[in-house]
Amino acid sequence: MRTDHSNSLIRVHFDNKLYKNKAFHNQIKKVKQSFSTEPKTIHMVSNETGVSWDNVYQSVCLLRKSNQIAIAKFDICEVSKRRSTYLTADSNLFPMSNMIKSVGHGK
Repeated sequence: MRTDHSNSLIRVHFDNKLYKNKAFHNQIKKVKQSFSTEPKTIHMVSNETGVSWDNVYQSVCLLRKSNQIAIAKFDICEVSKRRSTYLTADSNLFPMSNMIKSVGHGK
């Protein structure tokens, strides 16, 4: 599987075939937009967008592979009340180490 993030839309290729599930692409857009406003957990985004938790998780995995989302902080989730990872799609909030990796200076 490889990802291509041209035009900020993720296109997923399975065995050289373009995965053309429009509903899933719309979910990825919703998830990315939700993470763009402020750092949130997967549970918070799931409640806000109506996208199921497992689809949000799958979207996050694809967005992380293409460096479009990063970990912002670790804190208590407002929904699950557990220690969780807050993620962000706002590049201004990406940690410096992630930015170095994205330009190819780190490993």
